[in-house]
Amino acid sequence: MIVFDIPTLEARPQGDFRPAVFEEPRLRFNDPRILSLVKMLIDISDVGASSSLFGDSLVAGVLALLSAIPFNERQPMKLAPWQVRRVKDYMHSRLPRPIELAELASLLGQSQWHFCRAFKASTGTSPYQWQLDERIKMVHGLLLESDAPLDLVAEATGFSDSMHLIRAFKKRTGQTPAAWRRENRFR
Repeated sequence: MIVFDIPTLEARPQGDFRPAVFEEPRLRFNDPRILSLVKMLIDISDVGASSSLFGDSLVAGVLALLSAIPFNERQPMKLAPWQVRRVKDYMHSRLPRPIELAELASLLGQSQWHFCRAFKASTGTSPYQWQLDERIKMVHGLLLESDAPLDLVAEATGFSDSMHLIRAFKKRTGQTPAAWRRENRFR
C-alpha cells in the first residue's frame, strides 16, 4: 500500500501537482514501473539525508506514473481459468442452497470485494446471477421431467415460494413457469 502525505506534497514546489488525482483510493492496479520505484524508495530509507534528492526523484516518478493512470479506464483483474472452474464447481455442488459471498471468496483466499469484481470480469455475471441462472436451469429440468406443482419445484430449487420462483423465472425467460412448461414439454 502506498500512502502519500498530500499537504506536504502540495507545499513543495512540484510544478503542476494536482492532488485531486489522489483523492480516491486506487485499488487493484499493477504497474511494474511503480513497483520498481517503490522498492528503490524502501531500499534507500536507511541511507540517510544524503539520499534526499534521490528519494524526492523517486517520489516524483511514482506520482507522475500514478497521475498517468486514468482511474476510470482501468480494467478489473480477472480470475484464472482454474479459479473460475473451482468456484463454479463449488457453487454447482451446493445448488440450490444459498451461498455466502465470503464463502466463495475464501475458496480463493481473496476479499469479497476483489472476488466479486474478478468473478464478474471473468464470467460477465455476478456470482449471485450465475447461481440464479443455474437454479433456473434446474427449474427447466423439473418442469420438463415432472408434473410437480410450482410450490414443490420452488422448494427443490431454492426459491422461498412459488411467487418468488414465478417472478425470477419470468424475469429470466419472459414467461411464467406454467406457460414455459406447456410450450416446451413435448418438444
